[in-house]
Amino acid sequence: FPVTIYELIMLNHYSCLIDDVYPYAISLWKWLEKNNPTIVLSESPVFNLTQGYAGTCDGVMELDGLMLFDCKTQKDYSAQRSHFAQVAAYAHAEFTVYDSVNALTREFPKVDKCGVLYVTPEKTGLRIVDNWEEYYQSMFLPALTAYKARALPMPKEQAQWVK
Repeated sequence: FPVTIYELIMLNHYSCLIDDVYPYAISLWKWLEKNNPTIVLSESPVFNLTQGYAGTCDGVMELDGLMLFDCKTQKDYSAQRSHFAQVAAYAHAEFTVYDSVNALTREFPKVDKCGVLYVTPEKTGLRIVDNWEEYYQSMFLPALTAYKARALPMPKEQAQWVK
């Protein structure tokens, strides 16, 4: 297994040109410099054991209150409802891992708001999801239920087929 970024790139598992990512980095840097958030959590595995789901939250920042955020890098800005449902699900996390080496968890902080940070080569903007609870109840939980239903056994076939 490769152990360094250099080995990953040389084996073509994960590669990109610096010229391709540079505009995104500059765009994000300008947003961070202008808004000056305090990052509280970053790339945090989160869990909701009650509902039975997990994911990796991009972060929680202090910016006019405690805000959960997820970054979406895109060539052109395109907000999707699924992005809002995703941050709503993360906001309902019960636990986060704070020490992955020792698998130590703690309660996930209660956030005041959620947002999606859209990063394009030309601009970066934060879209606050005011109705994140509605996205959780009306979009995420039904999708989770449908996903879990894949494990249901198929009913016995009792049809009498006619050719």
